[in-house]
Amino acid sequence: MRNKTILFICKGNSGRSQMAEAFFNYVSRNERAISAGTMPDETIHPWTAQIMSEVGIEMYQQKPKLLNEG
Repeated sequence: MRNKTILFICKGNSGRSQMAEAFFNYVSRNERAISAGTMPDETIHPWTAQIMSEVGIEMYQQKPKLLNEG
């Protein structure tokens, strides 16, 4: 069976799409998720990292990514 890659896209890639990527990767066994933004912010929003840390998923090393990055 081929593994699938799920892409979550948004504008800034500093909040919700990063959270979606992290949650998906946390629960998935065979697929993986990535996220990107059309105009990414420079950093993950501090609340995003804080909230995810509260549920046991660390995101402090995550960085927003541009949609067209390889």
